[in-house]
Amino acid sequence: MMKPLLLGMNNPLSDDPRYDLFPYPPGCTGHRLLQLLSAGTTRGEYMQGFERRNLLHQREWDPHEALRAAERLLPDLDGRFVVVLGSAVRAALGLSRVQALTVSGCVRDGIAFSWLAFPHPSGRNLWYNDPGNREAAGRALYAVMRGEVPCAV
Repeated sequence: MMKPLLLGMNNPLSDDPRYDLFPYPPGCTGHRLLQLLSAGTTRGEYMQGFERRNLLHQREWDPHEALRAAERLLPDLDGRFVVVLGSAVRAALGLSRVQALTVSGCVRDGIAFSWLAFPHPSGRNLWYNDPGNREAAGRALYAVMRGEVPCAV
């Protein structure tokens, strides 16, 4: 069984794919995701629990290039569970706008995958200012990591 995929935008610190959603340094997206997981989840468990990718391997976000990257990525999503980090990634994939933490399915060009609409865990996303939202996001992410989220396709 394939690991769930965390799919982010780009890494402003490195264009090296090995560091996509890496949980270091403190404050980066990967580190914020690790912090959302239940207390006691180690960096190793996070690293082993997910495949981690960004749409772009460049330091600047480019929505036009993201659309092209999403088209290239689509075949790799077949049969997968994808945690879609933020509206920019969702839009690049051509996915519907849904409520935060909703599990949905997508079938496009014969490729089917399930996905979780996950608010982007940046320091600028005010959604995370609500402790209930942070807790719900952490529970959802932990359930995905443990394979406990039902597929929608």
